[in-house]
Amino acid sequence: MIRKYNHIDFEAIDSNGLTFGFDIKMLEIMENFTIESNGLPVCIISFIEYSPSKYTGFIYADKKFNSLHAIELKTFVEQARNMYNMTRFETTSLDCNILNRWHSFLGFECEGVKKNYIDNKDFRMWRMLWA
Repeated sequence: MIRKYNHIDFEAIDSNGLTFGFDIKMLEIMENFTIESNGLPVCIISFIEYSPSKYTGFIYADKKFNSLHAIELKTFVEQARNMYNMTRFETTSLDCNILNRWHSFLGFECEGVKKNYIDNKDFRMWRMLWA
């Protein structure tokens, strides 16, 4: 189930360790939703409009986040696209096999790599475009 984010959701998530550069203060200015499973949050989805109809965002996932949650997230991205009239959605993530496969599954396309971006690790820039 996806619902509006509640500030206690963040503390309940046992991070999967794949979100870098996260600052909880960012949630104060972003649109936030929570994927819940068995009454517990397993993922926070956050995004913000940086230019008309263009958004950037990220997810903060629990270790229990699984393929069923991923399908739910994929459906939510499509719903959010329509609700917010998105023409572009972008994100940046660690350049690793699991996240690269994950972004491809969601429908993102890689725009390039930021070398030594955070903690001397490479990160990929991902985007979705709609007319």
